[in-house]
Amino acid sequence: MPGQGEMQEKDMVTDALASQKYLTSSYNTAATEAANQDLRRDLMNILNDEHKNQERLWNVMNQKGWYKPSSADQQQLNQTKTKYTQIQNQLQGGEGQSS
Repeated sequence: MPGQGEMQEKDMVTDALASQKYLTSSYNTAATEAANQDLRRDLMNILNDEHKNQERLWNVMNQKGWYKPSSADQQQLNQTKTKYTQIQNQLQGGEGQSS
């Protein structure tokens, strides 16, 4: 049994997943704001790798029963899809317009 100062496996994986979420958010921001195309491409490649790492950690947690996402019913899914489709349409409708 681990000592008081040692982390349990669940705690380590939970901490690693939280770190991955932070990393992907940070790389996403950096890639979005990169002015140099080569840098943006490199950051996007790193971001993709970090998403894969995050997925692996999430899968471990889910398989062990440590991370159980709540399920959404079809009505919730449809409402969310409609909401984001409307936002996307608004953003696309604003392209090419000047203030």
